[in-house]
Amino acid sequence: MASKKLINCDLGECLTPNPDTHIMPLIDMANIACGGHAGDDKSMVQAIQLGGLRKITLQLVHYTMI
Repeated sequence: MASKKLINCDLGECLTPNPDTHIMPLIDMANIACGGHAGDDKSMVQAIQLGGLRKITLQLVHYTMI
């Protein structure tokens, strides 16, 4: 019996064009960029709202570049 594979993706990174609306229906989980290396307030809010509509698991990620 095959097990279900979960798909995770980094989103909310202020890419142009923004792929989040196209990718969100295809994934189970998303890491939302919180401004450490990518993303800003607007991209975070949009990605969180999209994830809520799709009912996917969200993780907020803040990377610090040294």
